[in-house]
Amino acid sequence: MEFWCLKPGVQINPNLHAYNACSVPILNAVDLEHKEWGKKKYSPGLYRMRCVILGRLLNYGQYIVSALIVQDISLMVARRKQAITFHVDDDGFER
Repeated sequence: MEFWCLKPGVQINPNLHAYNACSVPILNAVDLEHKEWGKKKYSPGLYRMRCVILGRLLNYGQYIVSALIVQDISLMVARRKQAITFHVDDDGFER
């Protein structure tokens, strides 16, 4: 996810929420407790965030990821529903 910080000293918490094909939430990625990023006050600029999902964590099926930008841990300032979708093909034989 890429996002811009336009004002100095703003606390931003980017979030990624993953749902299965039935819209059941299965994963929420956010660094609220991380020493470097959780309470970080951002300087103006463009930032990139990524979330790595380990192999074999997700079952077979369709997944939808929404992206949110939250300010000061509680104020949602941007949201992109269904930012990405992907399909996992897992036959289960290598587990």
